Amino acid sequence: SNSDFYMYACAAASLGLALMQIDPARPRVALVTGLTEEARDILTDGGIWDLVDVPPWSIGSIGGKQSIAFERKAALWDLVSYERVLYFDSDAFPFPDKSGQRLERLESIWQLEALGKWHPYFFMMPPGSARGKSSPEYACVQSSHILLEPDPEVSARYRAILQDPPHPAFTDCLGKDQKVLSYLFPHFAALH
Repeated sequence: SNSDFYMYACAAASLGLALMQIDPARPRVALVTGLTEEARDILTDGGIWDLVDVPPWSIGSIGGKQSIAFERKAALWDLVSYERVLYFDSDAFPFPDKSGQRLERLESIWQLEALGKWHPYFFMMPPGSARGKSSPEYACVQSSHILLEPDPEVSARYRAILQDPPHPAFTDCLGKDQKVLSYLFPHFAALH
């Protein structure tokens, strides 16, 4: 609904404003799909975000659940005009502060060693966070913050998994993005 677009546009604008205040020189890009003109205006007002239009997601079915949310982060790896991308969910962002600690934290993330396209940085879910397992086969990621190296091979593999989901253990991690990302990147590096 349109009210959902406004809610997410306002949350994303707040994130952009916080990042602009913390680190004004760094480019900010928002991936958007099917936005109203009003929502686009909210996101671009004052140079908050540059927008990248992403085609609508197909409805996926994983573990018996249908959702368009499974594919929403695949487009991050399509941003090949950038060497690295630091992604934030619009509801999980750093608040500006006058002490400069948030800028130092962002800079410390940017300084992390680039480990290659198949080894992005994620926050790791606590052990045992997979549904029904005390210790999952693979670590579950928390995908609200991701430091990644864009590459079309990765985004193609991401989408291929959605077209042909693997074995049942694939669905053990909680969340929709986390299911795909935890499976796709079993050797991710942990953000702290």
